[in-house]
Amino acid sequence: MALICILAIIPVLATQPTTLTIQPSGNVDIQNVQDLYGFDIKIVWNPNELTLMKATFNPIWTNYFVAIDKNGVDFYRLVVVSISGSFTGSTTLISLQFVGEGSINFSIVKLSDSHWQSIPVTLNPLHIVDVLEQKNLDAEIKQTIFMP
Repeated sequence: MALICILAIIPVLATQPTTLTIQPSGNVDIQNVQDLYGFDIKIVWNPNELTLMKATFNPIWTNYFVAIDKNGVDFYRLVVVSISGSFTGSTTLISLQFVGEGSINFSIVKLSDSHWQSIPVTLNPLHIVDVLEQKNLDAEIKQTIFMP
């Protein structure tokens, strides 16, 4: 009696992990996401170090529901759910413009696919030495805005 062993070779597609990165430019970029249908992202910072000047959401879907919660002092939260299909790829989700020096971190990050399953994500927060390139201009802006 002979024993026959058959091995099946099944190709496995290697995928890059999904990452969420705060770039030195202030952009919040997502890389290598598959079937993204919605997200909840909260970004925090120390208001004694940084001042949020502007936040812009970059829509990646044609139709979507959005809720933005920002107090402008120490956090910015964006919750978005698609009603027009999922997104696969890499893109900038949010553009943030700060004045000052400090760290920007993720407080909440939830990504979900079209089946409402969680998408694992690697986070890359940012510690910045100088957010804007023209530091002298930053000082002038601060004085104009905050000085009576």
